[in-house]
Amino acid sequence: MAGPLTPRLTRWVERQFGEEAPFVRRRLGGFDTDSTGQSSERLLAAIAIEARRRGLPAALELARIDWRDVLVIAGLGTEDWRSALDEALGSE
Repeated sequence: MAGPLTPRLTRWVERQFGEEAPFVRRRLGGFDTDSTGQSSERLLAAIAIEARRRGLPAALELARIDWRDVLVIAGLGTEDWRSALDEALGSE
């Protein structure tokens, strides 16, 4: 399981989703990232970014089908993903 979101991802979700943020945080926190071998923050941020574009259910489904797709579509699928993540969420 992913567990709690990082502080900066939590802040981003709060800003982007407003009153829906608690629901979004719960759903993201319940997404299983352990089996991917990826940074939980990276994968959950990719899902959240896509949720802004296509809605949370569709973003979660995309990640369940193939988590790599959501990374690429959200712009976090490159070797420079740490910089892209910092740009998207802000630095710590």
